[in-house]
Amino acid sequence: MESLQTFVTWFWISLVASIATGVCWYIIVRRREAWLRWTNAEAAFWQRLKLPVSTIESMKQMEQSKGFAYLVGGVCILFILLLLGNGWAYIYFRAKQREFGPPNQGVPANRRHAGQFSSFGFHHRTCVGGWSPSAVVAEFGRSIQSNRATKELPARLTGPAPG
Repeated sequence: MESLQTFVTWFWISLVASIATGVCWYIIVRRREAWLRWTNAEAAFWQRLKLPVSTIESMKQMEQSKGFAYLVGGVCILFILLLLGNGWAYIYFRAKQREFGPPNQGVPANRRHAGQFSSFGFHHRTCVGGWSPSAVVAEFGRSIQSNRATKELPARLTGPAPG
C-alpha cells in the first residue's frame, strides 16, 4: 500500500497551488486595471529584449482576453479538486489501514521483484547472507545451465558468499 504521507504531501502542494492560482484569478477578474498595467509592463519588457512584435502582441492579447481568465479559473478549480481528492484519499486509506493493520514492514521492497526465486532461497540469501543480487542471479543461471537447480542450488546458496 502506498504511504499515506504521499497524500499529505500532494494535499499541501495542491493547497499552495490553488491559493496562488486563486490570487491570480482574483487579480485578473476583480483588479482588471492592475492586470492590464502588468501585461503592458510585460510587453515593454519583451520589447526591450527585442522579441518579435507579433509575438509580443499575441501574448498581450491572449493575457488580456476573457478566455485567459476562464483558463486561470479552470486551473484553480482543478487544483481545488485535487486538494479535495487528496484529502478524501488520505481519510479513506487511513481508515482502511486501521481496519486491516499496517502493511508488512518486514518484507523489503526488492522482495516484490524476487518472488519467482523465493523457493530457492534467493531473497533470504540476498538480504541476509551478504550476496549481491547480481551474484545470486549469476548463481541461478549457472544452476539452470547445469540442470541441477532444484537439487544443488539451495545447498550452494547456504555456503559462504563469493568474493
